[in-house]
Amino acid sequence: MNVLEAFTFALKALRDRKVRSALTIIGIMIGPAAIVGITSLTGGYGAQISSQLLKLGTNTILVTPSGSYTLTQKDVQIISSMPDVAGAYPFYDVPAYINTPAGRETVSVVAIDLQGLVKTLPGLQLQSGSLPPPTEAAEAVLGYYVANPQNSQMPKYTVGDVVHLNVITPQGTVSKSFLVSGVFQEVGPTFIANLDQSIFVPLAAGRALTGNSYYTGIMVYVSSSSAINATETRIKDVYGDNVQALSTQMGISVANSIIGFLNMLLVSAAGVSLLVAFVGVTTTMYTSVVERTREIGVLKALGFSNGEVVYMFLAESMVMGLLGGLAGLALGVGVAYALTDLVPTMGRGFGGPGGSSGFSLGHVSPAFSPTTMALTLVLSVVIGLVAGLIPAYRAAKMDPVVALRYE
Repeated sequence: MNVLEAFTFALKALRDRKVRSALTIIGIMIGPAAIVGITSLTGGYGAQISSQLLKLGTNTILVTPSGSYTLTQKDVQIISSMPDVAGAYPFYDVPAYINTPAGRETVSVVAIDLQGLVKTLPGLQLQSGSLPPPTEAAEAVLGYYVANPQNSQMPKYTVGDVVHLNVITPQGTVSKSFLVSGVFQEVGPTFIANLDQSIFVPLAAGRALTGNSYYTGIMVYVSSSSAINATETRIKDVYGDNVQALSTQMGISVANSIIGFLNMLLVSAAGVSLLVAFVGVTTTMYTSVVERTREIGVLKALGFSNGEVVYMFLAESMVMGLLGGLAGLALGVGVAYALTDLVPTMGRGFGGPGGSSGFSLGHVSPAFSPTTMALTLVLSVVIGLVAGLIPAYRAAKMDPVVALRYE
């Protein structure tokens, strides 16, 4: 019996038992579908997070205070004097909101040296207008979603408009108006803040709003990406636990670690369904052997060897594994695209464009790995093969005389 004959027998056997075969194949396809759907989804979001973080540049370190420690101009001078530091830009981050016909639109007012900000974050580019001078405390540059809110009932802003804010300061809520001098392009979510939902003003405006001499944080621009780790170490050596220093490279590393762990956890859970598929194939093959006892007896009486009988039943279980794996890959692709539409909808509850300043899970394209898909298909076939071993061995060991008498 050659390979083609074995698979012809297998397909005929599956057609003779359509319902049972279909149910077994469905049981097999769930595992591959879950694995492909999960890995492609997490891969897509991993690539998106890395891409968004890289927009902040590879030479950026964000320094923020811990506990009761406060950052002052003295700290700016200390960090500026460190080797490889090309710029240290203190900033204020103040919560605020805009009253609109659709309700309050929450924003953040970021006061910083705007020339230094654009230098430090290369992904932050002007879409229109210009940056206000450092001494101009009444002009602002709007983040993309402040100027272009997703809610159609909220007002849009262009260069030359005036935006009226209610700024929440330690002294209470203060009304403040700014002339829009520019609008930034869309950046997307970052570990620093939701820049698209922020309003950027010169540093002097932040000091006037808050009345504080201490800063929310310091943006550190390092002369070379290769000096990032050394600069982080120097900052930690000087300040210890009084500050947190987070670089883009560290953010990417942490994000990849979290996504990798989540991916492993979810794939492990999906792998349980493969064990269920194994049991299903074994059960189906045992039933098939019992139902075809007389057929086995006839085949052996006609001269089929034990090896050929084993080969025939293994081909049947392998075909179920192959069909289940292929169907699972197709279903997994569909699941991945469905989830990329579903997850952003769920993520809006945690903040996003046009809403609060939280980190939004945006829409991404699934990242399909040919290697993962190929391994998943091979695993499905192997499960079918292994699950059919014992039933096939039992069929081969049948006494043809006893098999022919079976009712």
